[in-house]
Amino acid sequence: MKRFLLILSILFLLGAFQNAPAQKKTARQTEAGIINAMASYLPKPDYPQEAKDLCAVGEVRIEVEVVFKTTFGEVVSAKVASGDEFLRKSAEEAALKAKFSRINDGNMKRLRGIIVYNFVPEKKCLDGGIVNKKAIYLPIPIYSPDIKAEGAVEVRVIIDERGKVILAKAFSGSLLLRPFAENAARKAKFDPAYEVGKIRIKGVLVYQFKSKS
Repeated sequence: MKRFLLILSILFLLGAFQNAPAQKKTARQTEAGIINAMASYLPKPDYPQEAKDLCAVGEVRIEVEVVFKTTFGEVVSAKVASGDEFLRKSAEEAALKAKFSRINDGNMKRLRGIIVYNFVPEKKCLDGGIVNKKAIYLPIPIYSPDIKAEGAVEVRVIIDERGKVILAKAFSGSLLLRPFAENAARKAKFDPAYEVGKIRIKGVLVYQFKSKS
């Protein structure tokens, strides 16, 4: 008798489970890794001439958020995760124009992932890193005491085979101090490489500014 009641109880529970209304899937956000291959339209970023001249190369990663509407998804936000400072803006602008087809999940409304762009250089550049200690002449920036700003300013420099700085562009630090750091960087001197026309070195000069007030 007890066995019969147990079997009856199990059959009742199974029937109740099968007849229960199906749970409706809720819209969700999906986290993904690199999503280049998922794009139905992935425009190439511009490679500005200034960036080429400054030896800006390599991989730039953009974190994006995609919102799906009907049959496609649009990028609603793009933020640089890593990459050369002089390539970030063009990579972000390209990522914002990307389009994505809805994958086999009609319930997905948002997608977060990474778009990767790779910038290939036209000319070979050697990366010297921070080159302050490698300079044989490193002038101090001259600026007005009326400027109430301080802190570090980083300047990308391109050094030719003669040891001369041919380009200098600040990419961090106070906007008020950047012109003075660039002017000083252009006057810096380095040991020549003796390989005329074959080598350019990119490096960073870091200047520390203290308030004169």
